[in-house]
Amino acid sequence: MFYTSAFKGWFFLSCKFERIIYSKPLSVVASAFDDFFQHCLGNERQVQIRVHLDELMQPEEIAALVKHVPSLLKYADHRTMKPNGDSEVNTEQMHYLFSQLLRALSVSGHPMALFFDDIQWADAASLDLLLALTKSSRESDLLAESSSKIKKPKVLFIGSYRKNEVEDNPQLVKMMSELNGTKSVEATTIALGGFDSNTLNKIVSKSLCLPLRRTRPLSETILLKTDGIIIHIIELIGRLTIEKILCHSLIKGWEWDSEVIESCPISDSVAELFSFKLKTLSKDALEALQVCSIIGTQIDKRIIGFLQDYDGDHYVDMNAALKDASDLGLIETAGSPTVYKFKFAHDIISQAVFDSIPKDKQSQLLQKLVAALIKNATAANDIDLVIFLVADLINRIKRCYVNNTNDRVLYATMNSKAGKKALMIPDFYSAVRYSESAISFLDDGYWKTHRKLMLSIYQTSVAALYSSSGSDQVVLNEWINVVLNHASSLDEEFETRFVWIKLLSVSSMQTAINECHNLLERLGEPLDSSDISPSFAAAEIVRVKNSFVKKVARDITTIPQMTEGSKLKAMKVLSHLSLFYHFQRSLKNIITVTRMVEMSLNHGCCDESPFAITAFSAVTACTLRDIDSGCNLARMALILLKSQAKVNRMLPGVLATAYAFSLVWQEPLQLTLHRYIKSTIDQIVRGARLGFAYGDIEFALANAKLYITRILYCGTKKINVLLDEIEVLAHKSAQHGRIRDVQYYFSPIYNSLRKLKGLKEELLPPLDTFLSNDELLDLTMAALTESNQLDLEITLQLMLEITTAVVFRDMEKARRIASLVRERVNRERIGFIHIIIDCFTSITGCYHARHNEGLDTHMIEARGIRDNLEKLICHSRWNFENKYLLIKAECHYTDGEFDKAAESYEASITAAKQHKFVHEEALGCELAGYFYKEQGNEIKAQQLFKRAKSAYVEWGANAKTLPGIEL
Repeated sequence: MFYTSAFKGWFFLSCKFERIIYSKPLSVVASAFDDFFQHCLGNERQVQIRVHLDELMQPEEIAALVKHVPSLLKYADHRTMKPNGDSEVNTEQMHYLFSQLLRALSVSGHPMALFFDDIQWADAASLDLLLALTKSSRESDLLAESSSKIKKPKVLFIGSYRKNEVEDNPQLVKMMSELNGTKSVEATTIALGGFDSNTLNKIVSKSLCLPLRRTRPLSETILLKTDGIIIHIIELIGRLTIEKILCHSLIKGWEWDSEVIESCPISDSVAELFSFKLKTLSKDALEALQVCSIIGTQIDKRIIGFLQDYDGDHYVDMNAALKDASDLGLIETAGSPTVYKFKFAHDIISQAVFDSIPKDKQSQLLQKLVAALIKNATAANDIDLVIFLVADLINRIKRCYVNNTNDRVLYATMNSKAGKKALMIPDFYSAVRYSESAISFLDDGYWKTHRKLMLSIYQTSVAALYSSSGSDQVVLNEWINVVLNHASSLDEEFETRFVWIKLLSVSSMQTAINECHNLLERLGEPLDSSDISPSFAAAEIVRVKNSFVKKVARDITTIPQMTEGSKLKAMKVLSHLSLFYHFQRSLKNIITVTRMVEMSLNHGCCDESPFAITAFSAVTACTLRDIDSGCNLARMALILLKSQAKVNRMLPGVLATAYAFSLVWQEPLQLTLHRYIKSTIDQIVRGARLGFAYGDIEFALANAKLYITRILYCGTKKINVLLDEIEVLAHKSAQHGRIRDVQYYFSPIYNSLRKLKGLKEELLPPLDTFLSNDELLDLTMAALTESNQLDLEITLQLMLEITTAVVFRDMEKARRIASLVRERVNRERIGFIHIIIDCFTSITGCYHARHNEGLDTHMIEARGIRDNLEKLICHSRWNFENKYLLIKAECHYTDGEFDKAAESYEASITAAKQHKFVHEEALGCELAGYFYKEQGNEIKAQQLFKRAKSAYVEWGANAKTLPGIEL
């Protein structure tokens, strides 16, 4: 049942789950959205939604949704619509698409209510989607694109379920537990029971037109028999009137015999309430109803056609038999002439009919139904239509009844097909469940006789488990080993081995790297793993850059597509190998990236080519320090990516690399300038969202981490908002087993921000053990190895420590941190984080130089940083001008050039304000205040301290104190 309506400004969307097996796990929710778009929207709202869809979603994303919500097609721009042939979708991708669709429905003044009835019968994919939608409605203001004008949706989610049936659906139990344990979701439980004695008596009294005192005994007897449940009350009263236990006469009115009613043999069994109706049915009608009850609470007429000859020679005219049941009110007809359905009048009736089947006959009946469905659906070329129904019926058959080898193979094959279809929807929970069922029919002996079937089942299992958050890693590793031990070729094992390598990288990066090299060797694309020198790396970058410019003189999209299978696989391995080497801060990353670029130039482009060129742009900009060439390469990669089939799937890696290492040197951190780029922040957000949506967890988290640090650098969001976002991203990281990122990356930022806000450091869930930032820094320093695997974390933590030390004027600590920076920070490749560190290092150096502590050493370093910032201004005045002017002012101040210092301080503050670096505006005002205070100009100093305090508060750094300024 689907309906939509509007009432007092609210828009309602509603759907009801049934006790049936759905051909598509998301069909109920998708149909509700489809009905909403088809019927209830006026022209003005249609225009608004079309505008929202254009802003929030790409044409290929809308095309993917149209498969589930056909009526959405009329809201799409047909000129830009592309058929979505990419079937390799991910659960989080589907969640992302539906959450964006929900955002598109958001219109100011029109809150939405989504009602999901009988969710105890919802399939796992629908429950996962409901949970994701519930969270996304709250989190839509987190990781929000700064340029988006669409407000977060105002949504009320309502779900109803029967408490006594919750335990039968473990996914529902899990969903409810997660909702109740999520701080970002306000969940309220309202228990609705049966009528109490007084309420029931009022109803009976009004219905029979008798005084309350007269109907009290009857009401109490009915309550005792039915527990006040309305459907039970209706059926019981109906039975009492049919059997003339409750009757009406013109003379005496309503009469009943309480003793007879009390003695009616009605127990707690639902079946007994309806048994008297079932006894009046013919044998064929009862058998037809029993077949329907096995399928569920409703059954498609086409399915009925497949089951007509389920009992061999005993032919049952199912349609005629069901008409007899319909005359008694046991079933109803529903649907359109093209999609005609029989539906039980109530699911309790369906249960009563099912209970009438002898338990020792149920498995035999299931086997007959399965055989009929497979035979007739296959003949009609419709087996894909009923595959989930077939698999679920198979899995209800007791294994002791399946002794025939052919039956076991057939049942395993049907489950295997269902698992693959569930994987494509995607519904990973069901895909794993079907795979496990398939395995249960086949023991290890079947590897000899049905190796391809066994291999296919385990491959599906591996793909489904890996793509699921919170999956059982022990089982996943076990199934990976099964595939690898039985695969007879590299083609058969490649995808599973690739999953294994990605899993290895979480626990042992070096082992994962070694396995990548082994796989490249087997693919005929060996890569030298020996160490290289910085000079050799630089020479390789120059060589490949010149080759690239020569071959791609004008249009990069003219490069042909790569077709050779082994090279396509090698590019996939190399892309992850480059990521692993990046995490190790190894120069071998350069050799990996240059190999990918050369393969793309010589053998054609593939999905990984845009990432390869972007990664090459990064080493060109950060290692070779050729910023202009690096940025041009990054833009060419973005152009190439737009011409590839799997744009959104590859975007997370390209965006994370381009905006972390290349375009950051030229593109403004906050605003839109480039015609293709919305803004650097928006593109990073998009990379994170798409990464999670498409299951590209490595680059999803890379974008997420980049986003947090980038917001920290530019100060565009208040600290309290950033704290909320870190909590969300920490939870997402933990869901995918990335606790290390939570501990070493998100936690130190989180607690640094808490200190700035005036809060104590605390444990960031889902970590188990609290470590202060000082303790974490000591731990990270101690764990640093020759492989530099924690180099990025050390750099981040030192940046945070020197920043907070300078902000809180703990200049002695700032000097110690600056010393650690010189010892520990790797500068073979320069990044934006190094610019931030350099700024605070030079401020620290100038402060101590003014206090006659190592004057020459500190000033040489500060002047070098100042000169480097001046060079960077030619690439981006927006990002670097205020920083350069502030360090210039500090140097003038230290050198005793006070007029120049005053001029530079004022210019720095103005530039920071214009370029919206509110925290750097605060710092500039503060440092200028100390400058004027030392010059004896107290009035000017206090004015600047007030401006500094105002800017710090605007940023959210409430703990910051300044001379003469009250908190």
